[in-house]
Amino acid sequence: MAAGLLASCSYEPSVVPAYLFILDAPDGEIIEGTAGFELVLPADQKVTWFTDRPLRQAGTIDLSDLAATWEADGFIAVPPQAALDLFVDGSDETFVVELGAPRLDGDSYFFPLSDVQLEDTSMVPEHAGRTATMDVVAGQHEEISMFINSTNSCSICEVTGA
Repeated sequence: MAAGLLASCSYEPSVVPAYLFILDAPDGEIIEGTAGFELVLPADQKVTWFTDRPLRQAGTIDLSDLAATWEADGFIAVPPQAALDLFVDGSDETFVVELGAPRLDGDSYFFPLSDVQLEDTSMVPEHAGRTATMDVVAGQHEEISMFINSTNSCSICEVTGA
């Protein structure tokens, strides 16, 4: 009888989604300025977003929409980390960076790149990936991929599939 009662109870905890973002661009540029490196991407790019379990929602938005809601979605208060994948010297290289607020200049968005500040590096494996932006190679790049860390809000994400 107890098993029957437990089976008939429905409990749905309140779930706060974590939104993650993937940007794939056919090309872009890394420039080095006085304040460090910047990733320059064409403004007309699409961004894929998805939520973690258990919601499993996904969709696409324009890069311009993501940039316009950067502050509202918490990325000014807590700048996101990103895995930036570039084709460098004949091989794929992944750089772990922190993204600053994007700015629009002409037909391109400029994302400031900063080193990820690790409080305790003792637990990071030596070959876990590159964590210093000083290894980023300035210049024109093809096939840029970027996986942007999560935020708990996405004011412009609409469910297109679950």
